[in-house]
Amino acid sequence: MIEPYSEIAIHSEKKGYYMNHTLTKEYLLLFNALTDTEETLRQLREDLIAVQRQAEELFLSDTPQDGEIEAETP
Repeated sequence: MIEPYSEIAIHSEKKGYYMNHTLTKEYLLLFNALTDTEETLRQLREDLIAVQRQAEELFLSDTPQDGEIEAETP
């Protein structure tokens, strides 16, 4: 039998119930891994957005260098 690791209380005023649940070590391990992964993905998203903005700024501020031909506007 798996020994309980932690107890949590769930309360929902909307549904009008209150329950105590015992969580197993395995469930907590998986839950913590998922929440850590979620945070990592959130941070990666923020980093990618920042890099995309930097790339856009570089593109917009880029001026033709000596010897480069600028595209003509019709």
